[in-house]
Amino acid sequence: MTKTFSWYIQNALSKLKGSNFITTMELDYDTKLGLYYIMKIFNLSFSHCVRGSWEFVMVVKNEDSSSNGLHADEILALPADIKIYNELKAEFESGILPSGAEQTKPKKSSQPFGWLSPTGEFFISEWGTHCTSAENIIKNKNMAKEYEDWELADKRNFVPNDFLCNVKGYVLIHNPSNDGGYVVTQSKPLTKKQREFLYNYFADMGNLGRANMYISDD
Repeated sequence: MTKTFSWYIQNALSKLKGSNFITTMELDYDTKLGLYYIMKIFNLSFSHCVRGSWEFVMVVKNEDSSSNGLHADEILALPADIKIYNELKAEFESGILPSGAEQTKPKKSSQPFGWLSPTGEFFISEWGTHCTSAENIIKNKNMAKEYEDWELADKRNFVPNDFLCNVKGYVLIHNPSNDGGYVVTQSKPLTKKQREFLYNYFADMGNLGRANMYISDD
């Protein structure tokens, strides 16, 4: 199938016919390109939203994150800039894509869950195995004695996950409800190495909105 300029636009609009948002799981490269053209032609913007483990984007009339997302029919009812439409179409047919478009194409469709140490070392831990993985990390990193002393000192019903997060500054990337998306759980400020890892982790899936949340100010 030949993907024409109008195909990219219609593909993105089709995902907004029954809803006013697109989940990040649906936000593949083709959809991103179509949304880019839609926003340019109709002078629109987008809002990136995170609700726990659920992430989505909405096409909005301005950059106010409180704005309601637009459905496909609402977008098509807006005045289109025909000049911009023709310019973008001509560029597309000449093989010219939006600046940086190729760089935002996802390298991976998904990422594994796991534990991230303060030094940026990542330990893969599949869904439902995080506590066992935490135990293994504590053992293999020679933290068993410190963990035991911590448990005895506090005398509460802790699990290895609490020790790694609250004491050692580890980050857990998981999804408790197993419904898609990624939850980043932390108890301490992220280190530079953790921020770098998380940026690349989400950027590799093409989720630059989430990735940019981890750009350090220092």
